[in-house]
Amino acid sequence: MLISPSQTSPVYELLDRGEHNVYHFLFYTLARLITLNNITLKTSYILKIPYTLYKIIFDNTIIHYYYPNSKNCKISEGFLELLPSCYVRYTALSNISGTQPKGTEGNIEFTQIDPLPCFMESIPNEAYFFIRQLFSPYISNKLYNEKYVYVSRNINNCSIRTIINEDEIIPILDKLNIRTVYMENLTIKEQIELFSSSKLIISPHGAGLSFATFSHQYHTVICEINPNLEYKNHYRHLCNSLMIPYVRFDKCVSMNNHIYIDVPLFEIYVTELLLNLNKHCFELSL
Repeated sequence: MLISPSQTSPVYELLDRGEHNVYHFLFYTLARLITLNNITLKTSYILKIPYTLYKIIFDNTIIHYYYPNSKNCKISEGFLELLPSCYVRYTALSNISGTQPKGTEGNIEFTQIDPLPCFMESIPNEAYFFIRQLFSPYISNKLYNEKYVYVSRNINNCSIRTIINEDEIIPILDKLNIRTVYMENLTIKEQIELFSSSKLIISPHGAGLSFATFSHQYHTVICEINPNLEYKNHYRHLCNSLMIPYVRFDKCVSMNNHIYIDVPLFEIYVTELLLNLNKHCFELSL
């Protein structure tokens, strides 16, 4: 929702912390909204699971926010269009330097929103649940037990973490009825629907896995192709926090910022993965 230039209510400034990267935009930028006082976090504990579930309660207080106009960015604009109606975007602010935590422009007050810890395991669990709740109206209620998806990064000359020998694994995936998708061809709403309705998502490490935030607990299994988890455990932490089963295929090597897969081992691994899906043989990856 947009408001007119005559609006004089306080305006909170959302700073761009990487709008062209889904993970950065969701957890370095949008997650800051959790620090405002228009929400309540209610916690509940699930028996025998060492995790806390958070329910976000919106009190419908109108929050005016400013974010730079970035119509050329499908990611940031796509998410901002889907925010709940209590978040009202102000577009008339200009020339905000961002050097002062609070200031004025004419009769418009603006305040920067405090940052959250924003590196992998330092991200609080509440932030994941908050982002999930923000876009919960677009999470699919239709769960498909045989909807298997492989997310390819081999599009538009992606500069990092593509599968070098992807042409060798696509026939294997086709044989196993695993559909190949390109996230760039989908809207934000369609990407949320994809991750929230599928039984299995296989993907190389990359920002597209941030959409696991919208997957259903205990239903969707996230399989990350990642040769080096030590410094790239973003999505294991995300899935564990949201109680989404996570597994990793690591029989691959990094080559010039791309990934080369051991194809025979990949076929064996994915075949066994599909067999185990129906046996509910997955636990949280602690």
